[in-house]
Order: sequence, then C-alpha cells, then structure tokens
Amino acid sequence: MAEQIAELNSLESDSEIQYDDACNMTYDGENKYEYFADGALASVSSGGQMIEYKYDALGRRVAASSGGVETYRLYDTLGRCVKELCSIAGSQPV
Repeated sequence: MAEQIAELNSLESDSEIQYDDACNMTYDGENKYEYFADGALASVSSGGQMIEYKYDALGRRVAASSGGVETYRLYDTLGRCVKELCSIAGSQPV
C-alpha cells in the first residue's frame, strides 16, 4: 500500500501527515489511525494509549474502548444515538 505524504508547515511546528490509498489519514504527526476495510475508523493510538472502535452492521459506531473503559452507544429506529453507556474494567454499564 503506497502512502501519500503531505507536509504542513506552521510557525509552531512542522508535521508530516500520511494517508493510505483510500485517502484515510494514517498519521498526523502525533496520532496513528487504523481503518477497517470499509473505511471505518478502527483505532487511534498515541503515546502508548489506544482507542478502539466497533460498529454495527449499519456502520454506526456502537462501542469504543481505551484503558479498560468501554463506552457503548444505543440507537433508536431512526438511527439517532439516544444513549451512551460507560463501564470500567468489566463493571456493568452505567
């Protein structure tokens, strides 16, 4: 997979931004981004920490996990996020 690279120059810093063949940003100078085959964001990592995402069959993000904290989203029949629940290291969602 060839990567496209763009240089950003500002007064504060020089950052290298990288993209995959599908034009998804894979690196922004600080964070690394990974994607599923359908283009949905799978994870973001930075400084030894990672957030991982899960999606339902309709492509809606239904869960995110990082450092033992799980966040879940519930949707109504119109596809609107109606509730977000959080659990810590195996506890029941609150």
